[in-house]
Order: sequence, then structure tokens, then C-alpha cells
Amino acid sequence: MLARGADRRAIPSRESWLSFVAFSSAGLTLAWVLVAWGASARAGVPGSVLALFCVGAAVASGIVCAWSGRRLVLGGTALIVDEAGLLDNVSLVSAGRIRWDQVERIWIAGPRWMPLLCVLPFDCHAYVARQEDPRRTLMRASWGLLGAPIVIPVRALSVTSGELRTRIGAMAPARS
Repeated sequence: MLARGADRRAIPSRESWLSFVAFSSAGLTLAWVLVAWGASARAGVPGSVLALFCVGAAVASGIVCAWSGRRLVLGGTALIVDEAGLLDNVSLVSAGRIRWDQVERIWIAGPRWMPLLCVLPFDCHAYVARQEDPRRTLMRASWGLLGAPIVIPVRALSVTSGELRTRIGAMAPARS
């Protein structure tokens, strides 16, 4: 429920989701560090390669942990649905502003326990090509798996799939 005077277009992150991400990524970071430490004790190239891989995975998990912890403490809007379009700020690789005139189709896909808001731009190739490298790579993977380069986990938002669908329907211009 939004506080009185709050912007009804802004959708904050779900705190329980951020807590889960923060604690699970912290656990993964610790696990990767321990595996790297054990691998570094092994002599030879295989142990060194495994240790190097584990350090990289620990750094990646640590970045996710720091991001989600910061987001949990500072709060902030995860998604804005307004007359101009969508403003995605849900994750580290958020899509940013997506104008309604760029959107060909929007739908909710995935299993009941992990619904995903899928956004298909009109010119997917051009849209994905304009993105920075880490985001571009993830968008290509999402596009291949789900048919849309922009995928927003609904569980990360403080609204249900039905509420999100209603908000989008109220803001998106009607198409003929």
C-alpha cells in the first residue's frame, strides 16, 4: 500500500526480495572465497585456474550483494509506469527508460512462482545493439530464452502481476 501523497506511478522494490538477494549473494561470496582458498592450496595449474575462477565468481557475487544491500538500505523506485512509458530500475542491468512508442508488445511470462514482465521493442536488433556490453549480453540471452530482450522480475516489485498488468493497461496508449 502506498503512503498518502506517494506517486502512484512509482513501484518500489519488494524488501523481502532485496533481503533474499543480499543474504544469498553474501553466502555465495563466502562460499566462492572458501573454494578459492581450498583450490589455491592445491599445487599445479588446475588448482590455480579454479582459484582464479572462484575469485572472479566471489567478486561478482560481492557486487550483487553490495548493490542489493545498498538498495535495501537506501530504498528507491524500482519501476515507474507513466504516460511516457516504463522506467526500469529493478536490477543491476536495468533497461532504463522505454517509451511506449518503442514497445511492440508487453506480456507476463514464466511460472507462477517467478512471473516475468517481458517487453519487446519494435526494432529489437537496434535496441539491443545500443546497450552497453554486460547489459547487451544479458538482453540477448533473455531474448533467446523468453522472446524479449527486456525482462523484469515481478517478484522484485511490491505489486502483484495483476496489479502491474492493470497499471500498464491504464498508462499504455491504446493501439488500433
